[in-house]
Amino acid sequence: LFRSIIRYEASLDGGKTFAPGSPAVKSSPIVISGLGYAVKYTIAIRAVNSSGSGTASANKAVTTIKIPQTISFTQPAAMKIGAADQALVYSVSSGMLPTVTAATSKVCTLVAGKLHAVGAGTCTVTVSQPGNTMYAAATSIARKVTISK
Repeated sequence: LFRSIIRYEASLDGGKTFAPGSPAVKSSPIVISGLGYAVKYTIAIRAVNSSGSGTASANKAVTTIKIPQTISFTQPAAMKIGAADQALVYSVSSGMLPTVTAATSKVCTLVAGKLHAVGAGTCTVTVSQPGNTMYAAATSIARKVTISK
């Protein structure tokens, strides 16, 4: 006697406990919400029909990923010593605050978040975002700026 599947249930602890899925979930893929980021789970799935729960699938070890984020950083214009400080234009896709550094302090520094020319040469400004429990670290972007007399 064949009975239709009513829903699927998922276990996040290797089949020890099962949480009911949505009654509307009758086919693949099964979405399991509420998982942590970069967390390892041992997942098993079982079907439920009017007679009860079926046999669980084999356990599958999976690790969730962190959400990727990217940085956009517009190339700053060349500057002259004594010029007005230059606003830096950048954004992070996650909306998280980045870290901005000027690596060549004898050539340039950051003053109130703006690029300040100190001496002639090449200045490297880097924007980075290390991520958190939800977001992966973004790839840092470094820009070289020429400072002249």
